[in-house]
Amino acid sequence: MDIPIVLAGLDLLARVQPVLFFEYDPDAGAEPTVFERLREAGYTRMHVYENTGEHVATVELPGAIHEEYAGHGGARYADVCVFAGDLEP
Repeated sequence: MDIPIVLAGLDLLARVQPVLFFEYDPDAGAEPTVFERLREAGYTRMHVYENTGEHVATVELPGAIHEEYAGHGGARYADVCVFAGDLEP
């Protein structure tokens, strides 16, 4: 349910721009449009982690991780940490 919550709060997120950390699982309904919408809200970059905790990549939004995590039946998904502007540590 992370993606619907993020999408529902885009107006607030665009104003406040907190660091976001959420699960991205295409097999649970996640769509890559969330990254396009976050980019429109001022978010620029994300760190991608395996659901087991390993850091996989740092990518500019909107990024292209959907295909990598689709088709695993929920056994493999991404945890993403998304930053706005120059907030990245």
